[in-house]
Amino acid sequence: MENQALQEIQQAATAEDLEVVSIRYLGRKGLLTAFLRSISSLPEEQRPVAGKNANLLKIKLEKAIARFDIDNQSSYMIGDSERDIKAAEKVGLKTIKIEPNENIEKYINKIIT
Repeated sequence: MENQALQEIQQAATAEDLEVVSIRYLGRKGLLTAFLRSISSLPEEQRPVAGKNANLLKIKLEKAIARFDIDNQSSYMIGDSERDIKAAEKVGLKTIKIEPNENIEKYINKIIT
C-alpha cells in the first residue's frame, strides 16, 4: 500500500489529483483508515506492530501530500525554456519566461510585492 500511495502522490498533476489520492488512502472510507480500523481483528500479538506501522505510514503519507500540495492560484514558475513554461501551464501555474542565466531577483520582487 505504501509504495502505491507514494507513487500516486508523485504522479498527481493537480491539487485535485492530490486530493483524490488523499481521500483514497486517508479519508473516512480510505484504504489506510480501513486497515487501522481492522487492527482489532488481528491476533493480539500482531496488533502493536501493525498499529505502529500503519500510524507511521499515515504520517508519511500526510507529509508527502503536504509537500506536494502547491496552491496553483498563487504560485509562479520562472523558467528559461519553452518546456518549463508549458509544464507550468499544464498544471495551472502562472509563468514568467526569462533568458538563460538571467537574474530572477527582479521577477521575485514583482511577485512578492
